[in-house]
Amino acid sequence: MLLLPEEPTFEAIAKAGGEVVTHDDPHAICGGFFFGSGAIERTTEYETGLAGHHSFRGDVCQPDPLIMDERFVAAYVPGRGLTVFSACSHAGIVNACLNGREHFPNTRIDLVLGGFHLAGKEMEQRIGATVRDLKDRINPRLVAPGHCTGWRAKAKLANTFAPGRYAPSVVGTLYRLSAV
Repeated sequence: MLLLPEEPTFEAIAKAGGEVVTHDDPHAICGGFFFGSGAIERTTEYETGLAGHHSFRGDVCQPDPLIMDERFVAAYVPGRGLTVFSACSHAGIVNACLNGREHFPNTRIDLVLGGFHLAGKEMEQRIGATVRDLKDRINPRLVAPGHCTGWRAKAKLANTFAPGRYAPSVVGTLYRLSAV
């Protein structure tokens, strides 16, 4: 088991000068320039969370594959559509995109950027279905998978979306999303 460092409490963040704002529901961020998802509905049959993930609740360690507190951030860019920014997509990148589409109906998903978490033996079993649904159900203009997507999934995404619709997302990459 790999234990991550303990996260600072909300109180510690506030004491250090940070402003902590919590929301359970979908909400506008930064004066409406961005959208925070709220809980991501799990609708696909294959995106079942992060295999092997556990969380401590106090002193008790329990399996927590669904990681229900995960969120995504989105931005609507006029003339382009919706950009979905994912951290690691433990909820599933397709679930995140479907949820984004639910909140922005009749809006094309322009860019899907971030981690798709398809690395590792158990997660790699989802690559085929994920790539198929990204292509057929989501049909973004561009996919830009990041850190935890894994090389096998990145290769399959590149084979499916390149040329022209695949871009790597690595440290230092800059994307300018300008209104058309």
